[in-house]
This record gives sequence, structure tokens and C-alpha cells, in this order.
Amino acid sequence: MVSLATVTQFSTKVGKAIEDFLHEKSKRSQATATGYRGDIKRFLSDVFDKSINTITAEELEVLDYDSFKTFLNSFEGKSNSVVNRYASSIKSMYKHLNAIKAINVEMNFFDLKETLPNKAESYEVIPMETCMQFIEATQREKHKALEKKYAIKLALELALRESEVRELEWKQFKPDGNEVIVTGVGKGNVKYIDKISRDFYNQLLELKDEGQSKLFTLTKKNLTDMMVRLRKELRQEDRNYTFHSFKKTSVTNTYRYTGSITAAQKKGKHKLLATTQLYLAEEDTVMTGYFSLEGNLNHNLYKEVSHELLLGTLKEMSTEMLFLLNLKLQDNK
Repeated sequence: MVSLATVTQFSTKVGKAIEDFLHEKSKRSQATATGYRGDIKRFLSDVFDKSINTITAEELEVLDYDSFKTFLNSFEGKSNSVVNRYASSIKSMYKHLNAIKAINVEMNFFDLKETLPNKAESYEVIPMETCMQFIEATQREKHKALEKKYAIKLALELALRESEVRELEWKQFKPDGNEVIVTGVGKGNVKYIDKISRDFYNQLLELKDEGQSKLFTLTKKNLTDMMVRLRKELRQEDRNYTFHSFKKTSVTNTYRYTGSITAAQKKGKHKLLATTQLYLAEEDTVMTGYFSLEGNLNHNLYKEVSHELLLGTLKEMSTEMLFLLNLKLQDNK
């Protein structure tokens, strides 16, 4: 614990201001508000040995750069995104409390702690063949197997984060003929509109219970623990496959299928194109050496080989490439 104070004075004024701050966050997303609440509770406990209900303005005003840095350094070994999230949550809370004059703090020191580089590329893309193995393996889970299967399918289908999947509500799905329009708000308050097939939506209805507004009752821990078990079962422990990998896979597949980074950005609900470029870091080097390879390549070879050889070669191609081929064939019928 990096305790700064043991003041026992009880005050609810600033606690109420923090609750108002969290309420405003909940208007964007309940998942966002829950995340902020967890970060703030951890911060108040570690630094002040207090809770939201017992913290005082005087205690919050004691915070300085060294104390803030010590708190963030306590997450050594965690990913940069975790550290950045805590830093952002605490800074946002202080900025709000300062603005409404609940506290009086010089805010400049927050900017001294630089944002750590986002290592989104550390989440590996999962080949679709392996994704299907993960989906199949969920049915051997003892707890909420059906929910877990569709959680993965929706993450892949809509390129959603774990929290966005868990927060999905039935009212976000609007049937329209053979399609179903899906609307929502992603990270950074980015609104999105996507669509799924009516057939896939009908499969999702397996999850629907009378009176239940959300599709899932899963917790973050349910999905995190599931990924640990399934990676072990599928002998993928040496790969950095997390639930977020399904989103990255979806964004990457969109880029592969369309060749458009703008389409991939839209699929990923990314406010910044730079975020999409991080997701596609591996894809940017796929064609390295193209002209060297092209020099010895017969571009008409697919027309000249036997039908048997062509089919045999296609069977050796990746699931993603065959999917793209079948899409093109369907379009050209």
C-alpha cells in the first residue's frame, strides 16, 4: 500500500461528487462507468486507505506527482493499456472534481506521466480454423456453455470488445427482411451500425429468456478464465490469444476481404485510423518481397494446371483465403 493519509474525518460531499461523476459516465456506457468505479476504488484504497464514501476533499488535494507515479508503478508487470487506463480514470475524476470546485488541485503534474505505447499488436490474430476450434470447445465448458459460444461468435461477427459483448441488449438488434441491423456505442463513444444475417440472429434467439434485456449473463472473469482453459485444451498456450483477439481477428479479416483500411476501421469502431493500423501491423508486411516473387511467377498458372491440381491446392489454402474465394464466386454467379 502506498498510503498518504490516515485522516479519519468523515465527509460525504466529495464522495457524492464522485458518484455524480460516475453517473455521468454511465450515460455513455454502464460498462465504462463500472470500469471507472473499479479504478477509482482501487486508487482511493491504495493511496488513501479510503473508499468513495469516506474520502475527503482535503485528502484528495494531498496527491502530488510522486504519489501518482508510485500508484501507477504498483502495476508493474501489467500491460501498458492497464496502466494507461488507471491514469486516465484518475485524471478524469480529478479534472471533474476540480471543474465543479469540489477540490482545488493543480492539475499540471498529471501531464508529466506520459501515456505508455499501446501494444494492441500483442493480441494475436487467431486463424479462423482455430477460432472454430475455440467455438466448438466452448460446448465442453461446464458453466454457461451456450453463452460462451455466442459470445465468441458475436465478437468475431461484429468486432466487439469483451465488455461490449457482455453489454449487448436485444433492443440493439432490429430485424429488417433477411438482415438484422445492429446499433451500439463503442469505446470512445463511437456510434456504430452493423448488420448480421437473419439466420444468425435466429440462432442467437437460443439465448433469449423472457424478461431479460441483455443477451448475456457472463462476467469478465467468466470469459478470461474460459480463454485460459481453452488455450490449454487446444494446446495454444504459447500464443497470446485473449478474448480481444477475436475482435482483432474480425478487423483483420475485414481488411483481407475488402482490401480497405477504412472498412477495417469502421468494423473495429475505431475513432482513429492509427488504432486500426496498430491492429493491422502484421498485415502491412504480408506482401514484402512481392516483386521478387512476382518475377518468377506465372500469373496464368491457375488456368493451365489440371482441375485436380487446382482443387488440391485450394484445399491447402487458409480458411480466410477460401472464404474470400467463395465470396467472389458467389458475387460472380
